[in-house]
Amino acid sequence: MSECTCSTSPEALPKKQGTYALFVRVVDPITVEIGGLRMFLSPGVYVYVGSAGGPGGLRARVARHFKRYKRIHWHIDRLTTAEGVVVEEVCYVVGPYGPLIEARVSACMERAGFSPIPRFGASDDPLSSTHLFYVGEGVLAEEVCTCLSRCSE
Repeated sequence: MSECTCSTSPEALPKKQGTYALFVRVVDPITVEIGGLRMFLSPGVYVYVGSAGGPGGLRARVARHFKRYKRIHWHIDRLTTAEGVVVEEVCYVVGPYGPLIEARVSACMERAGFSPIPRFGASDDPLSSTHLFYVGEGVLAEEVCTCLSRCSE
């Protein structure tokens, strides 16, 4: 199994490829529009599954997610730029990345009982129905790390 690490500072992440789970807190109810689909999100904590393989690796990708102001590129950008939304933490594993790994982690999250938000962030992933999960309050990073570690090889 790959070793999972969590951090509240993207600068602490390595400049290597890998897979991550981003913890995002929605403070007030919001509606996010993704490709013409309007999604209502209740207050609470959500986890987004993603991966990074480009220049700067995990550090660059996750640092971008922590920024409030940026050009909208991915579905998660619509969430992280919304008012009343805070990126709180990221858990990650260094190693293989891409749609297959993201699909495995997403399936594990669903089996673990986290509530999927259908069609969010999986338009480039034919194996997953979503990359965003409502996890509520009090979810331990270790629970998410279990899925990242088991599925990232």
